[in-house]
This record gives sequence, structure tokens and C-alpha cells, in this order.
Amino acid sequence: MSADAAICHPFAVDLPSLDHLAVAAAHLDATGLIVRANVAFREMMGLSASDLPGRGFSACFGVETDADSTSRILSAIASRGVFVGEVLCYTKAGSPFWNDLTVML
Repeated sequence: MSADAAICHPFAVDLPSLDHLAVAAAHLDATGLIVRANVAFREMMGLSASDLPGRGFSACFGVETDADSTSRILSAIASRGVFVGEVLCYTKAGSPFWNDLTVML
């Protein structure tokens, strides 16, 4: 199974640029809530724009997502740090997929 790719940027300044990225991308607030995501991210996750407000990025993880990876991702978000790795994520419908994930400040 090939990995999809997503970039999650906790403190993006130029939000309109999300729409021009060729990869799935989301803007997160300091607590990890998704503020905005581009079309590629929403399609990859099976989300509509109305699904985003108040949705935590941790909702992308599921029962088989590696707990250490989840912890390191959430730590990177909280500390404005960086995480790069392949993570088992889940769509809104619960379908698993491998995600080549980058979280950066």
C-alpha cells in the first residue's frame, strides 16, 4: 500500500497558499485543532469543509495507529516542533491508509 502525503502546519501565516499546494495540507491551531485544510487533505480524509471546525488532528488516528507516533505528533504540535514519518491514519469513514506525514512549525 503506498502512502499518501500530508503536511500539517500548526502556525501557518499565509492560509490562502494551502489551496495551491500539490499535497494534502492542514492548518492546525496550537492545541491541534484543524482550523483549515485544502481540498487534497479533505479528499484524502473523506471530510467536508463543514467537518473541520473543532475537529482535532488526533481524530485522524485509529486503533492500529502506533501509539509512539501519535505521542510524538501531538508533542510536535504542542511544542511547535517537527514530526516526519509514515503513520497509519484513518478516514472519516474509518478506512485505514498509510500517510507520509510531516508536521512542522
